[in-house]
Amino acid sequence: ISSEMLEKIFPAFSARYPDIRIYGKADTSRRQMMALHNGDLDFALVTNVERVPGYQYLPVGKSWLALAVRDDSPLLAESRPREGYPFPVIAPELLEGQKFVTLPVSTNSGKLAKDLRSRYGIHVNETLELSDVRSLMDAVECGLGKAMFMSIPAGAKRIRYLSIDGAEAPEQMTELVFRSNQTLSEGMRYLISLITACQ
Repeated sequence: ISSEMLEKIFPAFSARYPDIRIYGKADTSRRQMMALHNGDLDFALVTNVERVPGYQYLPVGKSWLALAVRDDSPLLAESRPREGYPFPVIAPELLEGQKFVTLPVSTNSGKLAKDLRSRYGIHVNETLELSDVRSLMDAVECGLGKAMFMSIPAGAKRIRYLSIDGAEAPEQMTELVFRSNQTLSEGMRYLISLITACQ
């Protein structure tokens, strides 16, 4: 659940439907699709999933592998905008020995970040591993370290994104998925419209 959802989408939904409770669950895209298939979720926000018949897929937004730093990080002064990169660019050697908070390699972001650090020989001080991106963003905002993950809207968080010079920034599409045969209530249709319009 992104900060943008907590700051914009859920308050708007709650204002219109104060008696409906939303249950959010953070998990890998693969597990969310399994839960959707089993009827445990009404819809899922996923990335990098194979499209299968029987589901509706609505594009929500694009994301790129990004380096997340606090908005007062000295690395921001070292960064420069560059064509072909989604965020201002820094040299990879500036990350050597820096404190990092990470995601498990069982997640897409965790695997991509580890592969990138290995490919460029970046040795970091991994101080904390967290299970989800929201907790990772909170840790970056609290100054516990930098992080690499697939970018999501940061909302009001004190976080800025950077790209790493020479590193391909894989792009992925986030999609909202629900079962094609599912009857959507008025509230569900409104929530889906808020999510797809916000990105």
